[in-house]
Amino acid sequence: MKLGLIQYAITQNPSTNLARVAHLLDRAAKRRPDYLILPEMWLGGPRTKSERPAWNVFYAGALKNLRTWCRKKGIGCFFSQVEEGKKGIFYNTAYFIEKNGRIGGRYRKIHLFSLDGESRMVRAGRGAKPFKSGNRKIGCVICYDIRFPELPRLLARLGASILIVCAQWPEVRIEHWMTLLKARAIENQFFVAATNRLGVKGKNSYGGHSVVFDPWGKCLLHLPRTKEVGFVDIDLAKVNRIRKTYPFFSDCAISPIK
Repeated sequence: MKLGLIQYAITQNPSTNLARVAHLLDRAAKRRPDYLILPEMWLGGPRTKSERPAWNVFYAGALKNLRTWCRKKGIGCFFSQVEEGKKGIFYNTAYFIEKNGRIGGRYRKIHLFSLDGESRMVRAGRGAKPFKSGNRKIGCVICYDIRFPELPRLLARLGASILIVCAQWPEVRIEHWMTLLKARAIENQFFVAATNRLGVKGKNSYGGHSVVFDPWGKCLLHLPRTKEVGFVDIDLAKVNRIRKTYPFFSDCAISPIK
């Protein structure tokens, strides 16, 4: 499987962001990856509750166009965006678009970053399961989710052989980002592929550091802030080989506290 990670500066102008992403997507497509991973809120996001409906409309149009692009190029995509659900409730939702342009799965972010006010802007999701692509199972989480190891472990136990992470993770905590992602890969014995944004939002600076770790914790790809696109080939069969040789899951004996 060939993965492409795309990181870029996200501005508060969604049209500017869309034009930049369109250019990067076409550039990445020349390398013929199987899947491309974009950051969390790939076109930006609302600053106030009153802005949410307009962002939802813009994202809906962009999603339709991206699905068409995936179908024409034969490339799948992962990303997250604003989504309006029933009764006017908004979510931060990750999408998996298959190579034929169909929506292969959606995941609504469960762990909301209250320190930044995210919990006031969107509602938390209630469940997660791996996306299916052929005989593969792919887990997907969003940014802050990686601080909570129970969710990646659930996806691993449900058969995921790779965890996709879409994020907007500040530079000031980038050591946490690298450490947590590597830990999630090692403890779950699967690949972790994570894309982070570039640029500035408010008081936060974002330096990318999009990365791929293998099930042994080896870094296969690491994008510095000076690079927007990177690619890596991974062998998902390695997951089964490692889990068979080192059957750590079967030794887990934690019981609920009574």
